[in-house]
Amino acid sequence: MHVAFRKVKSAEQEFTLESSGVRCDTLLQYRSGGLILAKMQLSGSLELDCDVCAESFKRPVNEDVEILLSDGVYNGSNENLDVVEVTSSIIDLDDLLSAEIEYIRCDYNRCSECQDED
Repeated sequence: MHVAFRKVKSAEQEFTLESSGVRCDTLLQYRSGGLILAKMQLSGSLELDCDVCAESFKRPVNEDVEILLSDGVYNGSNENLDVVEVTSSIIDLDDLLSAEIEYIRCDYNRCSECQDED
């Protein structure tokens, strides 16, 4: 799903996406300095391979993610959130969701049987 950067105003705009069994409820809101705040609520489950035994398992996902989006190169500083530079003036919500799913996949994941093993 694509959203033009200039179409996001101060009133929150809601979007819902789903990918790989993960639902993403997203709120976009314009902030000062030409930034957009993206609040993402990830829920569902994700099929992963255990890093210990290599068996597939489903991991529940329930995460809140907040990032700032910049239209072009970001020159600010002292932000407490990650800033994603949008180079085409189009926010690709599918790419943002895919990136968050990959962060989860790249984490150290253990199935319930291997959870207690050290």
